[in-house]
Formats: sequence, C-alpha cells, structure tokens
Amino acid sequence: MDKTSVAGIIMMILGALLIFGPWFLFPVCETEGMWIKPGIPMPCGYTARAEIVLGALVVIVGALLLWVKSRETRIVLGVMGVAMGVLSILVPVQIDGVCANQTHPCVLETRPALIVIGAVVILVSLLVVFWSARKK
Repeated sequence: MDKTSVAGIIMMILGALLIFGPWFLFPVCETEGMWIKPGIPMPCGYTARAEIVLGALVVIVGALLLWVKSRETRIVLGVMGVAMGVLSILVPVQIDGVCANQTHPCVLETRPALIVIGAVVILVSLLVVFWSARKK
C-alpha cells in the first residue's frame, strides 16, 4: 500500500468525522434540544447539515485515492480535498456560522473540532498533491 492510499483511508475517516461528528461526538445545539422555535434549528444546525455534504465528498475523494493510480488524477483529487477542507472550515466560521451565545456547545466544541478536521483534510490533501507530483 503506497502513501496516497494511506492518505485515502485517512481522508475517509476525516470525512466520516465531518458527517457524524456534529451530531454525535461534538454536538450542535439541536442535539441538545436547543431550537430557535420548535422545528427551526439554530445556525449551527445548518452548519452540521452542510458538513454532511462536505464530509461525503471527502469520503468519496478518499475512496477514489484508493482506487485510481493515475498521477494526474491523484493531484486533482488532492486539490479537491484542499478545497473541501477550506470549505469545511469556512462553513462554521463564516458561511453558516454557529450560535452567538459563547456558552453553547456548538461554540465550545463543534466549531473548534470542525476547524481542526478541516485543517487536517487540507494537510493530507496537500501531501497527496506533493507525493503525486513527485512521482515519475
């Protein structure tokens, strides 16, 4: 198993963390029973939903890294991973955001966790680009 395949497995794990983390590991307010009004989630609920999509895309990129052997395709997948890592950070920080109350779990747990996971996705993706570009 080569380095980019290991990176693919790591990407799949990180994608799963993006999908399930905001609901089970570092929960958003909605999982704690906090709503704007019954049935209307707080901003962090929308962040968690957006991270499901990004996480699924990261899982797909990871799976493709295990399957494809083309150097050029792996470089493109690495660049896509970088973009998804950046987006997974921007969603809780800028795009959807989290709650304004600094004591809510989404501010204390969810946002920092998503930032760290997004940064690791970026790092692993950059390594994939570097390793793939170096191969002859």
